[in-house]
Amino acid sequence: MRRYRLVLATVLFIGLSVAATRAALPTFWQVSTENDFLRGDVENLAIDSFGRLMLGPTATQVYDSAAPFLWTAVTGPDGSVYTGSGNEGIVYRIDPSGRGSMFFDAEELEVHAIAVAPGGGLYVGTSPDGKIYKVDATGKGTVFFDPGDRYIWSLAVDRTGNVFAATGDKGIIYKITPDGKGTPFYETKATHAMTLAFDREGRLLAGTESPGRVFRIDATGKAFVLLDSSYNEVRALRVDADGNIYVAAVSGKPPGASSDRTPPPSAPEPPPQSLTPNVTTEITVVAVADSAPGPVQTSGGGSARSGPTSGAIFRILPDGAWDQIWESREDVPYDVAFEPGGSILVATGNKGKIYRLSGDPYQPTLIARANAQQITSIVTEREGRVLVATSNPGKLIRLGSARADRGTYTSDVRDAQTVALWGTIKWQESTAPGTRVEISTRSGNTRTPDETWSDWSSPYSAQEGSPISSPRARYLQWRATHSESYASRASASIDSGSNRPARRRPVPSTNGS
Repeated sequence: MRRYRLVLATVLFIGLSVAATRAALPTFWQVSTENDFLRGDVENLAIDSFGRLMLGPTATQVYDSAAPFLWTAVTGPDGSVYTGSGNEGIVYRIDPSGRGSMFFDAEELEVHAIAVAPGGGLYVGTSPDGKIYKVDATGKGTVFFDPGDRYIWSLAVDRTGNVFAATGDKGIIYKITPDGKGTPFYETKATHAMTLAFDREGRLLAGTESPGRVFRIDATGKAFVLLDSSYNEVRALRVDADGNIYVAAVSGKPPGASSDRTPPPSAPEPPPQSLTPNVTTEITVVAVADSAPGPVQTSGGGSARSGPTSGAIFRILPDGAWDQIWESREDVPYDVAFEPGGSILVATGNKGKIYRLSGDPYQPTLIARANAQQITSIVTEREGRVLVATSNPGKLIRLGSARADRGTYTSDVRDAQTVALWGTIKWQESTAPGTRVEISTRSGNTRTPDETWSDWSSPYSAQEGSPISSPRARYLQWRATHSESYASRASASIDSGSNRPARRRPVPSTNGS
């Protein structure tokens, strides 16, 4: 596999025009790890656990629903995608050509659950004042079951056509026969039964909220707890072809309550107006590759972090042994999907990121970022393409198998604490023929870049040291743009994953943490 790398050993020297007796020590901006780079923004770029940037998959908007939320999405037998929305309780249908339309309009405000009905049509679960509708192929719906519960969170249909419904706020799971007669199947003693699936033997799996547990329930309604997590909610359950269960669990903290960003230090007392502050920024180890690296034998990216986490992904083996394969202090997992090579896709909020977990042990790579706050559902289509549903705003976006030909990384904002005079920027790069990387900067005096900031500078040309042209200001930001020609893209090889080492069996856990 041909790879190329851009290494930015970039040092920005900002001079201090004061007497020697008032000289200040420089500070350094270190950007070298995956966590460092995740503080910035990417467009069509991926970030792996080594902190390397590479061109990511192409992202194409398939449908703009005009709804603020798309909660769930399923694929119908004809290849159409059906997605449930809020706050108007509409189910949209998007045909294989990408043409979308309203398929069903429920009386309730939210559609959190959709399941394909045997023989055609859909089952649609609504909230609040939850009802389950049976909707035929023309979009005509009738009430199939009204349990009297406030929320219908998830629906699952077994091999004989029975419908199971996860509800709240009493945590009851209902079993409804094909003729619409339903009874409580299992009472979880949780506040909400959130998500349902079937294991390889056809037994019902259920994830709950308050507490965040995973149950396995047999045909008689006898339940066994597979996972009693330390998280508040189990949001998604997915079962792969080998019978492994993947669990998306989230904390009970409000979105954005936990963060790995260290608050900036208190601003020092302003110096006299005749002084110009001294700030030195060092940007190190930025690697740009033309394709994702192979599996690596290092510790997992998320597990090394300290402090409270927003969510995690667990894996439960068919025999009940489980391990935690990913966690994040910032990103909340909403859904999980599988790729043909054995990798795991994780949809997250509240910055619309999609991660790929691959290797042994699993290593996270940020592969895409949607122009939305949450990615709530992932659908794998027939051709292996990935379709994601988003919220804030509600859209459907398809990730293609081809890499983008251009990608951009925008750093987080550096605070000099007061107006600074920027010095020079240096870097070293080594790129393959047909590829190009451009580095630019901009500056401003507001914490969030806006129209009052300077324009992006022209690309700097002298790797050994280019004067920074951005004006004096308190804040500075840098941007790297990576592009490649068609000839360069065509010459990249593809890793089929056939040499991927076998995944190690997780060590059974006894303490639930």
